[in-house]
Amino acid sequence: MLDEEEYAIAAKLYSQGFEKIESGKSREERFKPMLDYYNNLTGFEETEPNAILHHRIEQYGSPCENCGKPYRTPLAVFVLPAVTKNNKLSSFTNLTHRTIKNMQTLDTEFTKNSKALNFLFIIIEFAMLLSILIFCFFIIKGYLILGHIPVYGDKEIISYNGFDRTITRIMLYPMFYGIYAWILLTICGLLLSFKRKRKSVIIGLILCVLNLAAMFSSQFVWILD
Repeated sequence: MLDEEEYAIAAKLYSQGFEKIESGKSREERFKPMLDYYNNLTGFEETEPNAILHHRIEQYGSPCENCGKPYRTPLAVFVLPAVTKNNKLSSFTNLTHRTIKNMQTLDTEFTKNSKALNFLFIIIEFAMLLSILIFCFFIIKGYLILGHIPVYGDKEIISYNGFDRTITRIMLYPMFYGIYAWILLTICGLLLSFKRKRKSVIIGLILCVLNLAAMFSSQFVWILD
């Protein structure tokens, strides 16, 4: 291994070998000064000039505390054989497996939560659709009885304590609370990185708009009156 001063000399001889390309000498002749320098310095008969450039102490880290071998790089923290000998590799492997297993568990939980969120979306959207259908039913019924689309001030057709009054109450809850529940659930889904199909989102938005339009219509006031 070469320290920085020895490596600088070897690198200079290596560069000179390339400068002699036009001289017509063979590769062995051009790099012979570098090989001789290294062989005289270390006592090892190296035959490959490129290999000498890898014998630089600065490229490696400090000696390992367990086996004494140098770390592969200055940033390395363990030597693999030494870790295996001290059973640290096994512990590291077990930790990796536990981490992967935990990630799989989190992925499973997220899948379950996604299914639950999707189910809640379907319930809320179905309730909003049902309220719109009930609203339209009473508008059509009023049209058939009154002869025109009913507005506020027209004759009431809903009984005070009858079954149709119960149906009206069923309609009101999804209209009032369904929109807020859908918006709140959408925000929660965004925070949890829950992705819905574009088609499902569009359907939900349409139902929200229809419910809002119904609540602010003259017909809605007529039904409540």
